[in-house]
Amino acid sequence: MQAENPPEAIRGWILSQPTEVRSSIHFMVGMLLFDRDEVNEADFILDPEKHFMDWLNVKTDSHEKGIVAAALHLRSLIQYFVVDHFGNKEQWDYIANSNSSIAEDLRSQGEDPNFVETIESVARSAPFRQRLWHRVASDWTHFIPTRLTNDRIRFWQASQNQA
Repeated sequence: MQAENPPEAIRGWILSQPTEVRSSIHFMVGMLLFDRDEVNEADFILDPEKHFMDWLNVKTDSHEKGIVAAALHLRSLIQYFVVDHFGNKEQWDYIANSNSSIAEDLRSQGEDPNFVETIESVARSAPFRQRLWHRVASDWTHFIPTRLTNDRIRFWQASQNQA
């Protein structure tokens, strides 16, 4: 087994995902990850990918305990968002139903038809997006036992102690 820097493995996995997925991970994980004293929230919202990757670069180059902590933290946050939230069929049913309901309410209140159409398009895209996220959740679920197990992280940590 080769010792792989855990955040590097996570970075590679994220970069292999479609743009929508990468953007969502950068934003959602970053919202929970960053200390608001370190990163200006407005700057983060304008470019979540930059801030996420900058943070990951620092963690990748930091000391061994910081790298292990970052890997464990990221692994749990990605599991939470990718598998438990976006990989969940009930969540997508909720998104589609709530957007359809909101669109109906807005239409009955005489809202701008273009705005209503935007809300309806979110509801219509839910089945496609659900399939995308289900595939990504499956990919993550297969990634963990092959590249990011506790044993692999410990092995990497032990290899750093020997270096």
